[in-house]
Amino acid sequence: MKFNRWIYAIAGFVVMLCAGLIYAWTNISKPIRADIESGALNIPAGSLSLTFSICMVFFCIGGLVGGMIVKKASAKINIIIALILFPAGLTIAANSHSAASLYLGYGVLVGLAAGFVYNAVMSVVTRWFQDKQGFISGLLLMGFGLGGFILGPVANILKNNVGWRTSFIILGIAFAIILFISIFFMVVPDAGYTPPAPAAGKKIKPVMEGALDVGPKEMIKRPSFWFFFFWSTLLSGAALCIIPNANALASSVSNIGEMGLVIVAGTISIFNGLGRVLFGTIFDKKGNRAAITGDAILLILASLILLAAVLSSNLILTVIGFIALGLAYGGAPSNTSAFINTFYGNRNYSVNLPVMNLQLIVASLWGPNIAQTFMSSSSGFTGILITMTIVGIVSLFISFFIRKA
Repeated sequence: MKFNRWIYAIAGFVVMLCAGLIYAWTNISKPIRADIESGALNIPAGSLSLTFSICMVFFCIGGLVGGMIVKKASAKINIIIALILFPAGLTIAANSHSAASLYLGYGVLVGLAAGFVYNAVMSVVTRWFQDKQGFISGLLLMGFGLGGFILGPVANILKNNVGWRTSFIILGIAFAIILFISIFFMVVPDAGYTPPAPAAGKKIKPVMEGALDVGPKEMIKRPSFWFFFFWSTLLSGAALCIIPNANALASSVSNIGEMGLVIVAGTISIFNGLGRVLFGTIFDKKGNRAAITGDAILLILASLILLAAVLSSNLILTVIGFIALGLAYGGAPSNTSAFINTFYGNRNYSVNLPVMNLQLIVASLWGPNIAQTFMSSSSGFTGILITMTIVGIVSLFISFFIRKA
């Protein structure tokens, strides 16, 4: 049974919220840290940050393996695997009394599950929207980004009522139910499907410089792949210099209290989600050049605004800078998805996308580590933001070389 294509978009958005659990780790790990600090849990505090790093690595691995499954079989298999892995991983994490079980439960199994779900949804739903690749990628990725923002408070409410261990198990069961229902919406369009014609008088602007239809082996031989890979690695890594330290930056600018810090730093998450739709729409309507260069320019502006905020201790500039940074960071995954589909074709999208997403591993390593180096020195946020500005300029320069070749 086939539904209106927007039903698949809505279903995909909901499922991507579940996959976004990996970004909620900062919030849902707080009670675990409290148990460690109180001595109730004998685990090294550093294991919490390592758990997130492991999760990101296995998210990328899950995306790669899931892409092969989608290409050879069906996206529904990805969902079935994920509805087993999510509750299994969260249950193991819920019963953790060692760092190893946290690494296995949340790091490996939840990371893999999120990767399988991400690839299934992106591979299936985008096929229904060949006329709106940028927009639909942005919409789905907004769900992925907002997952962490929404699930963090949900997990906190559960934790306050039943404890963090039971809350993990409840989330696992809820995810399994949602994913089971979603299986019925993981449907690809029939061969030869064409999107509905645009409204009378409405034009569709070209979004690419001529699409190819190549697999990952040929894709990685093309200069366009490597220019985009470095562009995305630089932009995402630069944003990750500040995002994990947003609370610290805001508190260094103004003494606004804990709730004020949550609200100010939360603007990054909100506009991160909006940025995915914004740049996806720009990609559709103005083309890849406008979307990619515009994203780099916005990163430069965000860095300069935040630098001015730090130097002048101006809270308003901090909020504006966080908004710009959130939009810029949100634009990277939307541009990535639309770029892969329009430059290299839909046939191998399920495999090509996770190959490009390997840049997330590199970005998550260089960005936070550079930031930590500056935070440990006298230059602090000033050094970080100057570095981000330089990186933004380099990414802008690289964007002019991203063309079909």
